[in-house]
Amino acid sequence: MLPDIPPPEHLLKLPSKKVIGLRVAVDRLITVREARATHLGFQTTDPYLDRRTVAREVIAAHRMMEKHDWRWVEASYLAVEEIAREVMYLARS
Repeated sequence: MLPDIPPPEHLLKLPSKKVIGLRVAVDRLITVREARATHLGFQTTDPYLDRRTVAREVIAAHRMMEKHDWRWVEASYLAVEEIAREVMYLARS
């Protein structure tokens, strides 16, 4: 989620119970992005890796989830399969 770009309108029209967000810790997201940036050849000065920029993105996403009463999964240190299991559990409840 980018702080200056609103989410798609159709997402905001969904019932809150239909939306499940993923939360991630800033440090974890930076680590993942650094690995991705190295693989893709990004410069380390790219805003994509800037701690303040990443923190703004994470905070904006968390606020969006809270504002719309969306459920969420803490995904910072989970494998994809674990995230899927949690999302499926929430989708059934």
